[in-house]
Amino acid sequence: MVVARDDFSGWPETVGLVKLTAKAVTEWFTSEWICTYGSPKEVTVDRGPEFGKELQDAVKKAGSSIRVTTPYYPESQVMVERGHKQLKHALVKMCRENGGKWKKYLPLVTLAERSSTKRTAGLSPFELQFGQLPVLPIEIETKTFLAVEWHKISTTEELLEARAKQLEVKEEMRRKAAEKLKKSREDSMKYGDRRVAHQLRSPLKPGDLVLIYNKAIETNWGLVLKNQWNGPYRVIRKMNNGPYKLEELDGTELARRFSASQVKKFYPRRKLIDKKEHTEE
Repeated sequence: MVVARDDFSGWPETVGLVKLTAKAVTEWFTSEWICTYGSPKEVTVDRGPEFGKELQDAVKKAGSSIRVTTPYYPESQVMVERGHKQLKHALVKMCRENGGKWKKYLPLVTLAERSSTKRTAGLSPFELQFGQLPVLPIEIETKTFLAVEWHKISTTEELLEARAKQLEVKEEMRRKAAEKLKKSREDSMKYGDRRVAHQLRSPLKPGDLVLIYNKAIETNWGLVLKNQWNGPYRVIRKMNNGPYKLEELDGTELARRFSASQVKKFYPRRKLIDKKEHTEE
């Protein structure tokens, strides 16, 4: 399953592919997103092979810029990662024991996602996209106000009036949602700053000894009793895009890069004792 999501409205486009290849993803994104909504200002992807050169070239050809996130810090795509998890969980519940039919339920789950109110904006992606709630089958059956009888409009004046009211409502919706979304993201940034305040106050320097957080314990119940932090390792430098480059104590460089939230400074026991004795003096 591949998901593309608009950063402002949260509007998702989804597809279930037989084979997850760069060619298939590129063709889908070009036809279902670019040819439907136009070229986005920027497209953000991770470093998966399906988002490689073929897709990136197509995005650039459409006039959009592309940003590739670090593979060691998926939290940088919070909206996509969280939404992807919710879609998968909903599909599991819909399929129950018959997991092979998940593609059958994907359009229904996608519509449910589009029409569900988001906490950050206070509106659903559908409302932000079209300026009104979706007309579901039950709306037609119960004849709610959403099922407007457009066929009764017979003059240009009536049509323009109806369209103008729609646009007016949509713009007001988007304005309020933008304000709410901005506040939500500011609150999230403040919360994130509080969580890593110690890291922000004391940035790591080359030569510092650090421990690495073992993220595997979050998804593997068999590791819950294992050490949460491994090391120590030595900091080589901080990369331009944020993560740290580390090495073993013998100078062997680690292939991976680690975000600030995955490392913390290591204090050898001798240094702690020396610090305590110095304080007592």
